[in-house]
Amino acid sequence: MDKKTKGWLIALAIIIAVIIVIAIIVSSSGPLFSPATSIRDNCRDTDGGWNVWLRGTVSGNSNGRPYSYTDFCFEGARLMEYYCIQGRIFGNDTFNCGTGACSNGACVNQSLLPDLDVISFTYTNQSFNQTHSRVTLWALIKNIGNANAGSSTTRFIVSYEVTHYDPLGNLAPGQQMFSNTTYILPRESNYSANVLADWNNVVQESNENNNGASLTIFT
Repeated sequence: MDKKTKGWLIALAIIIAVIIVIAIIVSSSGPLFSPATSIRDNCRDTDGGWNVWLRGTVSGNSNGRPYSYTDFCFEGARLMEYYCIQGRIFGNDTFNCGTGACSNGACVNQSLLPDLDVISFTYTNQSFNQTHSRVTLWALIKNIGNANAGSSTTRFIVSYEVTHYDPLGNLAPGQQMFSNTTYILPRESNYSANVLADWNNVVQESNENNNGASLTIFT
């Protein structure tokens, strides 16, 4: 065997050895280049599609990237409604709830809301001692709407300074209930008193302008 042939054999042996080493590395650690995983576009909607009466969230993947969008209200009675198209992609449109209201990502039918109304506001005055009177304020609150009002809180204020709060239970449509509080006030004075049902707007109502009343206390 001449030197040239011997050199070729050595080079071939080296090449084979390198191939074997690479094969061992690849087999133990996986492929050097992984093909990109293809994620199909998909869409899910928690409110079942185009439904302006129920807040929903669309979520899924678009071009391999996850997304999530939830219906929301803006500009008063306008709604941004998200929905799925054939379960693959999402769409969105604005919807005007009209004479109704938009709240918490959905249109609300005003005719199906409660309405708390202070139908009377009075007080009783009893002697406490020689210098003070015990004054109890009574607010009769009625739900004149068409849905349960849920629990709320009534606020009483005397002379714009002394504030009391009274919890009020659920009122069904047509149901009424007294909310009251008591003050100890100096005698021979006049005081202005105000009451506000659902003072912190926990209850969404068809009319938010009939929740208050006022009177003058004579001691």
